[in-house]
Amino acid sequence: MRAVPKIVETPIVEWEPPPTFDEYKLVRLLGKGSMGRVYLAHDTVLDRPVAVKFVGHVAPDADDRERFQVEGRAVARIQHPNVVTIYRVGQLEGHPYLITEYIRGKSLNEIQVPLPSRKVLELAIGLCRGLAAAHRHGVLHRDIKLANAILAETGEIKLLDFSLAKLMDPAALDPVRPEPAREEAIEAASSVVLRSSDGGRIDRAAETIKLRDASASAALPRVHDDSAGRSSAGLSAAALSAADIPVTAESLTQAGTLLGTPHYMAPELWRAEPASRRSDVYALGVLMYILASGRPPTEASTPLELAERLQEHEPRPLLERAPRCDPRLAGLIDRCLRRDPFMRFGSADDLLAALESLQPNGRELVIPEGNPYRGLQAFESKHRAVFFGRGVEIRAVIERLRADALVVVAGDSGVGKSSLVKAGVVPMVEEGNLDHHRQWASAAMTPGRYPLQTLISTLAVLFDMSEETLAALIAESPGELVRALRKQLGEARGRLLVIDQFEELVTLSAPQEVGIVGPLLARLAAGLPGLRVMATVRGDFLTRVVQVPGIGDELSRAIYILRPLSPEGAREAIVGPAKVKGVRFEPSTLVDELVEAGARGSLPLLQFALAELWEIRDQATNVISPADLRKVGGVTGALARHGDAVLAELIPAQRAAARRILMRLVTVDDTRAVRTEDELTADSPAAAEALKALVRARLVVAREVNDDAVFEIAHEALLGGWSTLSTWLEEERDGRATRHRLELAVAEWERLGRGRDALWSGAPLQEVMALDPASLRPKERDFIAACKATAARVRALRRGAIVLVPAVAISMYGAMWLKSQRDLRLKVDAQVTAAEQERAIAGKARADAEELRTQALAAYDAGKTAHADGLWTRYEAALPEAELRLARSAQKLETALSLDGRRDDIREKLGEVLLERALLAEQAGHGEFVIQDLLERLKLYDEGGARVERWNAPAQLSVTSQPPGARVQLERYDSERARIDKTEELGTTPVAARPLDRGSYRLRFELDGYAPVSLPIALGREEVADFSVVLPPADAVPAGFVYVPAGRFLYGTGDIVDLRVTMNAEPLHSVETGAYVIGRHEVTWADYIEFLSALPAGERAAILAINAARVLSDGARLTELPEGGWKLELHQSDRVYTVRTGEPLVYEGRTQRARVEWERLPVTGIGVEEATAYFAWLNASGRVPGARFCDEHEWERAARGADDRRFSIGARLDASEANIDRTYGLLGPAYGPDPVGSYPQSVSPYGLYDTIGNAYELTVSPFDHKQLNARGGAYYYNEFAARVANRFEVATSFRHSTVGLRVCATWPLTRS
Repeated sequence: MRAVPKIVETPIVEWEPPPTFDEYKLVRLLGKGSMGRVYLAHDTVLDRPVAVKFVGHVAPDADDRERFQVEGRAVARIQHPNVVTIYRVGQLEGHPYLITEYIRGKSLNEIQVPLPSRKVLELAIGLCRGLAAAHRHGVLHRDIKLANAILAETGEIKLLDFSLAKLMDPAALDPVRPEPAREEAIEAASSVVLRSSDGGRIDRAAETIKLRDASASAALPRVHDDSAGRSSAGLSAAALSAADIPVTAESLTQAGTLLGTPHYMAPELWRAEPASRRSDVYALGVLMYILASGRPPTEASTPLELAERLQEHEPRPLLERAPRCDPRLAGLIDRCLRRDPFMRFGSADDLLAALESLQPNGRELVIPEGNPYRGLQAFESKHRAVFFGRGVEIRAVIERLRADALVVVAGDSGVGKSSLVKAGVVPMVEEGNLDHHRQWASAAMTPGRYPLQTLISTLAVLFDMSEETLAALIAESPGELVRALRKQLGEARGRLLVIDQFEELVTLSAPQEVGIVGPLLARLAAGLPGLRVMATVRGDFLTRVVQVPGIGDELSRAIYILRPLSPEGAREAIVGPAKVKGVRFEPSTLVDELVEAGARGSLPLLQFALAELWEIRDQATNVISPADLRKVGGVTGALARHGDAVLAELIPAQRAAARRILMRLVTVDDTRAVRTEDELTADSPAAAEALKALVRARLVVAREVNDDAVFEIAHEALLGGWSTLSTWLEEERDGRATRHRLELAVAEWERLGRGRDALWSGAPLQEVMALDPASLRPKERDFIAACKATAARVRALRRGAIVLVPAVAISMYGAMWLKSQRDLRLKVDAQVTAAEQERAIAGKARADAEELRTQALAAYDAGKTAHADGLWTRYEAALPEAELRLARSAQKLETALSLDGRRDDIREKLGEVLLERALLAEQAGHGEFVIQDLLERLKLYDEGGARVERWNAPAQLSVTSQPPGARVQLERYDSERARIDKTEELGTTPVAARPLDRGSYRLRFELDGYAPVSLPIALGREEVADFSVVLPPADAVPAGFVYVPAGRFLYGTGDIVDLRVTMNAEPLHSVETGAYVIGRHEVTWADYIEFLSALPAGERAAILAINAARVLSDGARLTELPEGGWKLELHQSDRVYTVRTGEPLVYEGRTQRARVEWERLPVTGIGVEEATAYFAWLNASGRVPGARFCDEHEWERAARGADDRRFSIGARLDASEANIDRTYGLLGPAYGPDPVGSYPQSVSPYGLYDTIGNAYELTVSPFDHKQLNARGGAYYYNEFAARVANRFEVATSFRHSTVGLRVCATWPLTRS
């Protein structure tokens, strides 16, 4: 029988801390254990409760002090919502202490167990997130148990007590010892326990034990104690986090020492083997097992018995003790408890991914229209429903973002980095999965050549700040910017900045801007609360991007490696999108073939082949077959076949131009380059046609950068997957390097004002002269010509210096000067003549384009939309020719003026051309940056200022009314947020003509006995505007309605064509409407019930029956109760709200407007039949004679006013200003309509409420009243859907809980 050593106990007098020390006042003891005592205290400086933990011994030894230091450092390393936050560490009277956040709640050992599977999963995910953050920062907890996890009153679970934590290199956290034989394991564990233990009994809530093998002789590290009195010298959490903690094999726990809580200690720990991530996973598994079953997985009475059982037997499967537990969850918990560490999850990250895969998917996703495969393009947020195969990776990145302010997704080209971020991570963040206490929004940028301006523009989208303000803050200091952004974020907002293709900072961006952007990004990624930065970067550029100034070191610590799709992931990516669209692959071996081919090739090639297969599928059977795959050329051949077919359709000149374009779109580093259209096409019509063909074929894509269109190759997979292109690249490899050097030289030459100092000669000049002139841009040809001319002059001078004598030189000087002047005049005149010819061609092109525009707008106004779209496309295609010719004209005039700066006539001509270019850029819808650049150039040549004055020419406004004598007030909108910033009294009508700056205004009319009238107006340059308004009698406008006088407004959108098509909107143009009235609010349930109550019982039952027969899962149903009153069932995607007359509707998950009066909600879920009956009642009862649906022109005018604003309140929308998807944090149960008028801050210029969000409003086409369209967005959709111009057609049978209506009637009101 083994001998048990005798334990001799001595009486202990516990040390008591003083009631106050430094700024802390102790309130009460919260608890104590073998490792210390915890007090509730009050921080008198910051006025907040805190928790103070002291070592529990009379005289803490070096072990205890070191352990406290380790605990402080461990927690300070981790900043995570599921880990307690540390504020300070110090010593008081020789006793170490920690100051941490105080969490109101219960530890898990205080709650009743067992718990339902759903609750176990919820708690386990929270704890696992905290533990995963610890593991990533090289921290082992080593004492996970119920008592060390607290459930806050807010519902958040937090991991506590890192007193046994161990700090290690993250790469060395896994065990290296093999599992010993069972007999050997039992003997080892028994030996350790017998040498160290008193054999006491244990239970599931046992204290932490400390058992040291007396034979362990390694010296423990010492902690110097210099505290002598009651003062407490402390370190902040930030200082602890930054402390230099050496990582060595030595630690506080030596071989032969046991530390932990018995039931939670993994089998290997009982053998005194080193702790690891897998032993932490074991402890968390025990905790989950107890929560699910109420009992520990292995039961024993003494430590010795427990140690032996753990070495001998696997724990009982959880389902035997908790048969109601979710079998999937039970299987994960059982895996955590395997005796062999290598059979468990390797880390908390791995366990977290498995746990999160068990969570419900949340609300149903909207399936995008069209092809579900993206080909060479990245998946975006709107494609989330068809993005498959990356579930584990999405959850992993989300978890990284919870703990780290910066995450860099790195991987091979074509591995799917951009898609993972945009379609996977971003939607999850915006739905609140990162931090549900904040409302999250995101914006993405690609650095490009000018990353500073791109960053400023992107931050302006993310924050309520103008680009000018941001630029000024950055210029002042990054610290000022950070303070401003922190103020914007506050406690409720969260923002995610996405930087796609981060490698462009080292391959494409201007170095001087990179020097500013790098440190700026480092400040943004330094842990600003509520701000996260996420970047994607090609793996082969990692060594270069870490050299970006300021942020390089941060990048190296933030990398998440995205590996290629696993076979299982590839199968999901292939089958998933087709399945949600009702399409299948037959036979099943076809999917195996696609998976295998995708593994051999690349993900973009597979996606391209799938996109092609989708287009040629058998639409009758919705089947994709092997024959279809052969038609497209297989996975690896589909892209090459497609590209070659596109080139084959081009004529030889266009084919050659296409080659030059593609060469220009690839950098010397074999990455994508970004070019403007002018850079790609220059003066070549063939190049312009080739570029259009490449864009149509999706081989080249266009995107908007700082309001300018730029082009790039659709995906880098083209470089290797299209044999024709890769052959061209190889053939021109030397030439591409030369062109790159030439491009840099030309940029420097332009910067120096085309001075001679930047010109080349000798070998560099000979090298570029070998390039094909047709492949060069005009500026490059000019540079080479200047180099050649200078070289020729130098040679001539050298020869002249040798041959000519000074006397001859003097005699010839006069003749040479005269000849040079004559030659100069001829050269200048030639440039002027060429400029005039280009201007004439531009005039003809502009006239042709204007004629197409006139025809297109006439077709739109006649309701011939398809014909109008065709004409408008031709108009947009014709404009670039006019712009190009004017640009060439200006270039030639500038060249002439540079040759002879004394020619005022040239200066005049150049001023005219630049003014024409600015006017044309404005008409074409180019951004403010392009227009301002042209105006700044114009000022250089407009000495008298006449042309700038023409640009700023005012309009002439006169106003009359019927009857006259009305008081008129003029209000001006600012251009940024469309708020009234200036008011002026104009007197009484008639108002004589007066000049006004062009812009957006609102006229207000008041006359005794007549209803007040508002008339928004937009005035253009040099416009003569005479507005005449008919005033309605005060009692003629129905209560709750707004009178809109006859007039004109801007209809449609001026956004780029891709956005316009997405919104199904017309191009921005002026439209007129007659006078009408429109409801100030959407029709409410109270309005609708009043209508129903007025009907005879039979008619009322018939109307209700229509709705009851057709209500869907996302509809609304109104029922009349037998005892009187009404019942409303509001069907949402994940639940049904039921409420009766007199009861409030109570939304789950809301912190504001949670209890609402449902009768004031907009009526939704009704269709054309019910709406028509409602209109008929309004008409017959005289409430609103002539009541009807609003047509789209009327609705948009009343919502927008007269200018081109995107929303009723301007160009931007905050989630607090309307009821859209983000208003209540993207929480499923919180979705739902609000009472009408809840958002007065977004009232329209005419005084309408809720034209943004809340409920879509049914309207009819102005040309076909049978065609229904929904306008204005709704609570379930984002701000893009709520744009004024956004519209979508719906069937007459359509009913949905997000769709309601507003009433209109033609003025004067007449019963129909």
